[in-house]
Amino acid sequence: MYSEQWRDVVGYEGLYQVSSLGRVMRVIQRDADGKVVRKAKMLRSSPRDASGRMGVALRKDGAARTHYVDRTVLDAWVGPIGVGQTVLYGRGIADNSVANLSYGSPPVRVGRERKRYRGVCVRRSDGIMFISMAQAAEFSGIDESGIRKVCKGRADRAGGWGWERVD
Repeated sequence: MYSEQWRDVVGYEGLYQVSSLGRVMRVIQRDADGKVVRKAKMLRSSPRDASGRMGVALRKDGAARTHYVDRTVLDAWVGPIGVGQTVLYGRGIADNSVANLSYGSPPVRVGRERKRYRGVCVRRSDGIMFISMAQAAEFSGIDESGIRKVCKGRADRAGGWGWERVD
């Protein structure tokens, strides 16, 4: 077992840090005179989607935004995600340590798994196929409703991509 190490959260440098074990912390903030404005605090993560991925709310310039802990850990410790990649887990979704996480190609799901899932399969304009609009939205980092609008012909693109239903 190795000791816990900390790095700044990408985009929130000086405000938040993420550890090698997957914990997120608000760092101490001081004003120009050195007086403490906000104390350091360990943030509580909670499940943010049906699969159980953990998320935390990070605040910057008065606006709060929810970030998945796994992506936050990988951004700080490995680097930004590549095009066409997703987060892969070695020992399960609950472990957000650097040792458990990596980037890789999304699993291709067709055949029986597609029939077992009751969602609508969609294909992105670059040819990547997803078993549901929810999976496509999460992978592409956009809202599911945008994909639905493109598939129904109410919009041309969502997240810079064209989308189509696959029956």
